[in-house]
Amino acid sequence: MTIKTPSAQTPHRFNVISTTAKTLIQYLNKKGLTSADIQNAVDYAFNDLESPDSTLPLHIYQQLWALALSHTNDTQLGLRLALKPYNNEMSLVSHVFFNSENLREGLKQYIRYFALINNSLRVELSTTEDQAILRFICEQADNYCSQDMEHTLALSVMRIKQHLNPKASIALDEVHFQHQNSDSSLYHKVFQCPVIFNQPHSSLIFKKKYLDYVFPQKSTHLFNFLINHLEKLLSKLKKEAGLTQQVSRLIDKSLANGAIDAGNIAQSVHMSRHTLYRRLKAEGVSYHELLDEIRKNKAFELLKAKQHTLSEIAFLLGFSELSAFSRAFKKWTGQSPAKYKAR
Repeated sequence: MTIKTPSAQTPHRFNVISTTAKTLIQYLNKKGLTSADIQNAVDYAFNDLESPDSTLPLHIYQQLWALALSHTNDTQLGLRLALKPYNNEMSLVSHVFFNSENLREGLKQYIRYFALINNSLRVELSTTEDQAILRFICEQADNYCSQDMEHTLALSVMRIKQHLNPKASIALDEVHFQHQNSDSSLYHKVFQCPVIFNQPHSSLIFKKKYLDYVFPQKSTHLFNFLINHLEKLLSKLKKEAGLTQQVSRLIDKSLANGAIDAGNIAQSVHMSRHTLYRRLKAEGVSYHELLDEIRKNKAFELLKAKQHTLSEIAFLLGFSELSAFSRAFKKWTGQSPAKYKAR
């Protein structure tokens, strides 16, 4: 049996840290699959995953999750593996997190170095008067893996509880997931708070005061040593980052002001329009395909949020008029945005 990627268009330039992959492999070994079986199923040789810095391609990681779900028929496997880890190894970013002064500083480092864990996502922390919101933002739908997201959020919550002073109890206000799910029983057991699906982003929402909670066991020497190492890895990652990812972020930021002409974007990355087209083609995508995909994903996000009129959404997506947005949306989904919003 060969497990295929959710979409053949998933870019190979994205990578994830090997920690959870090793957990999945060990779990599948216990469930009767040999390492050779796993390698044959996903068509990938897992030879170099022992280093704490090691990564693997995102599409291979997604195939590994798909294999695990197919073999176990357990749709909540990500949560179960977080409740009962088969591999207690933590990434270097996690070690920096728990050797920080407090939760606020730990999250600051976690956000800075999250690209070393999964460079297809980004993490943001925002605060209101009394709440803190940690968002995991996936800008391309093909990069989103629901099982990985559930495992990531659940394992984060479990480990924070383990590393804080027992007297410093943290309770979540809400947990949001970007995907849909009908069975929420295990989610409430893991997170012990309302869990809401089909949201614009996956998020952990908690009281702002918890940001000042101090980690009781931390090493300043280890923290500084790891920071120096992670800075070198991050610098290397930025140098190797594909043009597609850079252009995607520029398009996303430029949608609302209408400066999404390829010439403007090319100027921002210090190259001609022709060179931009050629470089993107070498990475397997065209500029217009990229613009179309970003608009589509952002359209779904804005419609789900239910905070804007259709005319406002058209403007935020860089369309000159509502009719142009409606034509594009009908091409994406086969229905008008008005019908989609009403449904």
